[in-house]
Amino acid sequence: MDPRRVTRRRKAALAIVVWLAAFEGAAWIADAWWGFRYELLDGIETARTQTTPVAEEAPEWPRGVLRVRVPDRGEPRAEPYALGGRVIEGAWPDAKQEWLYPSDLGGGRRVFVLGGSAPLGYPYPYEASFARRLGRALPDHQVINVGQAGWTSGQVLGAARVVVGEFEPDVLVIYSGNNEWIRWAPQPRGVDLDWQARLAHSRALAGALWLGHRLRARQPPPAEAPPLVGWRHAVAHPDRELDVDGWRRQRGAHLDMFRANLVAMRDLATARGARVVFCTVPFNYRLAPDFKHPQPDAFEPARAAEVRRAIGAAADALEAEQPSRALEATDAAIALDADPAVLHYLRGAALEALDRMPEAERAYAESRDRMVGNLGARLAINRVIREVATGEGVTLLDLRRRFDEAQHARGGWLNEDLVHDDCHPTPAGHAIIADALADLLRDGA
Repeated sequence: MDPRRVTRRRKAALAIVVWLAAFEGAAWIADAWWGFRYELLDGIETARTQTTPVAEEAPEWPRGVLRVRVPDRGEPRAEPYALGGRVIEGAWPDAKQEWLYPSDLGGGRRVFVLGGSAPLGYPYPYEASFARRLGRALPDHQVINVGQAGWTSGQVLGAARVVVGEFEPDVLVIYSGNNEWIRWAPQPRGVDLDWQARLAHSRALAGALWLGHRLRARQPPPAEAPPLVGWRHAVAHPDRELDVDGWRRQRGAHLDMFRANLVAMRDLATARGARVVFCTVPFNYRLAPDFKHPQPDAFEPARAAEVRRAIGAAADALEAEQPSRALEATDAAIALDADPAVLHYLRGAALEALDRMPEAERAYAESRDRMVGNLGARLAINRVIREVATGEGVTLLDLRRRFDEAQHARGGWLNEDLVHDDCHPTPAGHAIIADALADLLRDGA
């Protein structure tokens, strides 16, 4: 080999090393000023947390104390409570809570209601909640409402441990499942958090990654917020960056954790001789698929173009009041890719327009099950609850079925009278729950 060529290569390599060292040194100095590497690593850790199911968490309460709902309404609101552009009639979202100690309890059977904001009674007044109604129906029982807004089943498990360990319950009513993905945030396709953390050992690469995250965070949000119901916003603002395979894994992992938390509550309570009542989760069938998160309009890359054309065709047909044509388009697309929630929502809208309401209800339910985010997986959540609600001292209260039957008996569909917002029963819904629980606890079934 020509010695001169070797020399040139060595000089070029040396120059590259010098330039890289200079960039790295400059990055160290810049990091000392701005701390971008710490901010990057903190963001990576936050993103990891956002994809991790919530295992048991002890409540941040004093030892041996519960936080329970009380009658105090607080100050009245100047404006009516609205969600997703819809005013929620009769709402009073300021649920007041106080500390409860074991010594505060008197005689009578002790019934503890645990879960998230739905059993808490949000967003309605104290007297509308099923816990309050149940206490009135069974005056020889003490009904204590330990529902907490936004709680996952892991947090409910932590509270159940306090109840069982300190308050000698006779009955635990578990109404959980609306919040399992509440801490989850969408992760873009192609983002490997572990690889980014390794690259961040270099201050220069850490700076580049940090800058990329900052630029992505500056992307403007949609000009309009998603409505509570409807398909137009979801069709107009799809999420085409989501790591759909990662979402499938996260969905399964969260369902597995939900099951484990319910099993732990069941075994904890029955070991102490307390009866457990598991409630399935009723829901708003018509909730817009992108109410909480933008939704992918295709999951299978090889079929994405065809599915997106079908979504556009179905939307155009619905706008033109041609539901039969919309139904043909959605059925053809679902045969190619059954995962996009918006496809099932469009199908439900077409069936509703054709007055085929039993089928429309099933289609909307499939949309809710396939929704990305904590308001999705409704059918899967309820399957897990049914699976766990077995054994001595355990009762299943199938609220989803009871709500459906009650709404149909009223001459309506889709829980239109029983769930006005995203996931919370209306006062009429709470009355159904209270009556069902009163029958269970009165009869000892």
